[in-house]
Amino acid sequence: MLFAFATNLLRSLFLTAWAYNTSPEAIEGTVHDVAGYAVLGLTVIGLLCLLPLFNLKIATDLPDTSDEPSET
Repeated sequence: MLFAFATNLLRSLFLTAWAYNTSPEAIEGTVHDVAGYAVLGLTVIGLLCLLPLFNLKIATDLPDTSDEPSET
């Protein structure tokens, strides 16, 4: 969610600057679409880079605390 928020914030700032420097109609169509696809691509790449972290297994060696007697 952090990647999506950050990249969309950058996208909106870019589109605002583009519209300010050219014209509000300039961000319609191609510029808007390219910025959207770039944000999608950057978000996917960022999530793929975090994939090893998401697959991290934390070992928990907790004792069995069940009240049932063990069969030995």
